[in-house]
Amino acid sequence: MGFNILGIVLSKKFEDKNELCKSLGIGEVQLIEPDEIFENASSSYGMGDLDVYITEVGNGTLITHGIYIDFTTINVKPLTSGGGKGMRFVMGDTTGMYNYFYAVDGKGKRQFNFNQGKVIADQGEKLAVETEGKDVSSLIFDLIGEITGMSFWNIEPDHPALLYRKV
Repeated sequence: MGFNILGIVLSKKFEDKNELCKSLGIGEVQLIEPDEIFENASSSYGMGDLDVYITEVGNGTLITHGIYIDFTTINVKPLTSGGGKGMRFVMGDTTGMYNYFYAVDGKGKRQFNFNQGKVIADQGEKLAVETEGKDVSSLIFDLIGEITGMSFWNIEPDHPALLYRKV
């Protein structure tokens, strides 16, 4: 089956989650469930189309969202100013689609788009974690860990998450 995740990862935590979503370009969100768990946030295809899960891990924030939120309009650059890191990503093991946009200190550094066995876009300097032969999904998981300071694989299924819905 594999992973199917649409998401954003940032090297900071944010007090105002609604303002965070507005700043990213997701739009206005409403808190639906304050006591969700990460297991429910770890696959975009199993959640509601307009759901937004916000999970604070390590030193950062991992946001996963439903398929009706347009990931191409999400802009992580402004939220990385002042030395932060951020990434917008798509990991579609079912469809063979992988995409990430990586930013540091308010500037886009790397964009990569791979779809059904073909590289569609490969822009910017390769990142240190991009080694020969590493598949794109492993790379995305490595970047999540680099940005948040916590490996994706170390996030417990019952780790707290907040469930919001785009209004």
